[in-house]
Amino acid sequence: MHVPLSELGETWIDAGLAGDSFRAAIYLDRAAVRERVSAALPELHSELQTEGFGEVFLDVRAVADLPPRTRVQSSAMMSGRPAALASLLDVRV
Repeated sequence: MHVPLSELGETWIDAGLAGDSFRAAIYLDRAAVRERVSAALPELHSELQTEGFGEVFLDVRAVADLPPRTRVQSSAMMSGRPAALASLLDVRV
């Protein structure tokens, strides 16, 4: 699915890998965009399993459901400082 970034509105993606497991929670502020992305999740889930991920968790949520901790960590990364001393890797893309 291709959605131009300008059409997404406020977007947060919390993703992680552990062994053969992949998880991603996508936070979107626009209901219509959430519905569109949610409709594409089954295909993405299948593609990830085909690529070798044994466990795949994908979810689409409202930006209002974003944990406060995630907002703090993201703000720290955007300002170029680590979110926590315990963090081994904070990457700003």
